[in-house]
Amino acid sequence: MLPDAPNVVRHGLPFMHVDEARLEAARSSWASRLADLPRPLTALMVGRPTGGLRFDLDTGRTLFERSLAIAEAQGSSLYVTTSRRTPAAVVD
Repeated sequence: MLPDAPNVVRHGLPFMHVDEARLEAARSSWASRLADLPRPLTALMVGRPTGGLRFDLDTGRTLFERSLAIAEAQGSSLYVTTSRRTPAAVVD
């Protein structure tokens, strides 16, 4: 687990109300893709710059490299997903 720090924000899930049938269908479709990955699975959800916070290529690279190092140290898998608002340079 990522240690508590001033720059770490923990969110309760789910972020929004979802259709249970749709959620189950998604779970089923991903189960085989995730089945053989080492546990625990660590999810890194990458967003966008907000307010006065910078989120450029260097910031994205640092976020990824530090997250990967933590996952590797734990023997876990890092699964990264981006937002449609994540800067293209960061996604690439």
